[in-house]
Amino acid sequence: MKLSMKKPQASSSCASVNQLKRISGQINGIINMIETERSCVEIVDQVLAVRSSISRVGKDLLLNQVKNCSNENELGDLETILKKLFNY
Repeated sequence: MKLSMKKPQASSSCASVNQLKRISGQINGIINMIETERSCVEIVDQVLAVRSSISRVGKDLLLNQVKNCSNENELGDLETILKKLFNY
């Protein structure tokens, strides 16, 4: 599968970078929770939040690619990736 080499639009890239920075902070928080022996339920709750956030970033990046994709052959590949991603 060969995807277009077009770059994501600046606004979506900026939003994705900001979200990834928040996720990085969440991960550091999880590490701190483990080191300070917080409850398992609290830690898992935060892990699930990070998982959801990372999934959202992936979806946003791929949806942006679909919107800007000019090669119709790539749309089928992207649709397959999106279906896999939405199932996670």
